[in-house]
Amino acid sequence: MPERLKRLEPQIKAMAEKTAAIQKGHRHIGKRVGYGEGNDLVLHLPTKGYGFGNKSHSPEVLELARKIFEGKGTGHRISGAGDLHLGRLTQNNSPHVEKQFGMDLMKFYINPSKLKNERKINEVLSLESPATEAWWTLSPYLHQELLRRKLSDRESVEILLNWASLAEGPDWYLYTLPGIPSELINRIGHLEPPNWKSTHHVHKFAQEFAKIYVPTLLEVLKNKK
Repeated sequence: MPERLKRLEPQIKAMAEKTAAIQKGHRHIGKRVGYGEGNDLVLHLPTKGYGFGNKSHSPEVLELARKIFEGKGTGHRISGAGDLHLGRLTQNNSPHVEKQFGMDLMKFYINPSKLKNERKINEVLSLESPATEAWWTLSPYLHQELLRRKLSDRESVEILLNWASLAEGPDWYLYTLPGIPSELINRIGHLEPPNWKSTHHVHKFAQEFAKIYVPTLLEVLKNKK
């Protein structure tokens, strides 16, 4: 694990504990919606029945999805959990920061750059590990912070995919991401209630996380080149 990211762990842990304490008093119970389910289903996973729908997603998002999932793009297909997360991020009622990241990621996968350790990247994005939850939950806010630093959307997406390649663990289902406490990674998906709004405390946690994490992440990735 990169030592500079590891040193951020106590600060991130304190932030996570504060967020979890707030969340305990605001528990949301119910079915998460907005994946394009039911009669408006346009593109879907054969095994899951979730996908992109003409009621839940814009025409622009649906066109990007078709290029990826129908093989018209030149990139790797994001499968499994990745399909579900892309559907969640790009639905019409998603916060702008999530929708922007989801669409920028889809554009990258239609015309991708060659990345190192693509197998691990695909495992983090598409399988069900603690790192998968952390990557999809936090990446939109890291992306927002990177764009604020005048990086292009494509440069930012490449950085976040390379971040996924830093995942560590004895096997894919135990992958964690550097500097993020393991107990946070194991429950980070559960901090996200259905239909959360941009003012929600989990959004605030993710924004604060991005501000302290991005400078060190950029240094670590620069040194790995």
